[in-house]
Amino acid sequence: MAQDHCTQANTPVQPPKYGFKFLKAALDGLDLEPIIHVIRLRRWTGRPGYPIRAMLRLYLAKFLLNIPHNNQLLDRFRQSPELREICGLEDDVPSESALSRFASRLTEYQALVKQCLATATEELRDLVPAVKTRKGRQDQPLPPLGEIVAIDSTLFKAHANPYRKPVADPDANWGAKHSSRTRGDETVMEFGYKMHLLSDATHGVPLDFIITPANANDSVTLPTVLKKSLNTFSWLQPSVLLADRGYDSLENHQFVLKQEIAPVIHIRKPTAKDGLYDGIYDKDGRPTCAGGQPMEYLRTDPNTGEHLFRCGPEGCPLKANGTKAITHCDTEVWESPDTNPRVLGPIPRFTDAWARLYSLRMSIERIFRSMKHSRGLEGHWLLGIRKITLQATLSVLTYQATILARLKAGETKRMRRMTIQAG
Repeated sequence: MAQDHCTQANTPVQPPKYGFKFLKAALDGLDLEPIIHVIRLRRWTGRPGYPIRAMLRLYLAKFLLNIPHNNQLLDRFRQSPELREICGLEDDVPSESALSRFASRLTEYQALVKQCLATATEELRDLVPAVKTRKGRQDQPLPPLGEIVAIDSTLFKAHANPYRKPVADPDANWGAKHSSRTRGDETVMEFGYKMHLLSDATHGVPLDFIITPANANDSVTLPTVLKKSLNTFSWLQPSVLLADRGYDSLENHQFVLKQEIAPVIHIRKPTAKDGLYDGIYDKDGRPTCAGGQPMEYLRTDPNTGEHLFRCGPEGCPLKANGTKAITHCDTEVWESPDTNPRVLGPIPRFTDAWARLYSLRMSIERIFRSMKHSRGLEGHWLLGIRKITLQATLSVLTYQATILARLKAGETKRMRRMTIQAG
């Protein structure tokens, strides 16, 4: 009997995977102590309020459970003793006005909330899976967190009528948004804000972001977002940055290369009548020979980074004259990415390697979709960029908290599943 008891005591406790226990694990996984400590020190005098820890966990649960309205959240807690226990509340649940005041006051401590987010990201760095298991195949090694990053933006509405004068939210602005309801490249205009996000493209983990009015140009924000992320995380040393053609500019390519990062940025189609970039390169970035034909890529010198091209074996009009014409002109040329980093780049854009890397960019689209539909990024009733920034920070923080809890529970394949069924 004693032996059985000893064996049971040494058995590791399996982390929860669902329900109230999973919600508790997600909240417990965040280091909230710095926020709680500072708010407690600066708490106003007078009638004692609700415990700071309980209020903070209650407000974070709003994002984790994807409950948009404060009154719906509080009704849920009044009906569930399990939820009250998780947050450290007794039978007395705060009023809607008390929770709103707490959320408003939390904007004063945004630096501490962002510090909490950075700590969660640091922990994720050590927990993300090193290999990807595929059925019937060998394990595929994966790059570490932050090795391959992607940058993109998403537009979300402001909670204000833009046609009223004066506008209730003067920080917001009009921005163009691609809509699934329109065809082709048509856009719709929306009044609101943009989140400019840097994420890990392999594992689908958000890293850092900034919030701007919706009319901010994506291309201009790339250096700001990348520098902010590199300064936030000393360990962050990406080798590749992925971006769509909205970030295409010579300045961005040069800036990314200056950080010793290879840019994999989709470029806009050439506007010249001959369909060439700079009169030399075709739409895929290959140089053309004297006969006007795209040259064949052979290899890249590992020491200099230069790319070797030659006239293609399909033939060249320049050499099609005469009785002894050969099938190709045998012209070879070395092209340095430094001469035209936007079109050439260290990774040739017409290769399979470039295509495989660029396909990883879709992971950031999935992050935006999850944060809007499951982590409260879009469902808000807030005014002003400071409150919107806090909303976005808590959306990303609870996204990270869910991934942390899933990884600790051994759910590597479901690490980005945001749905939490609690009650």
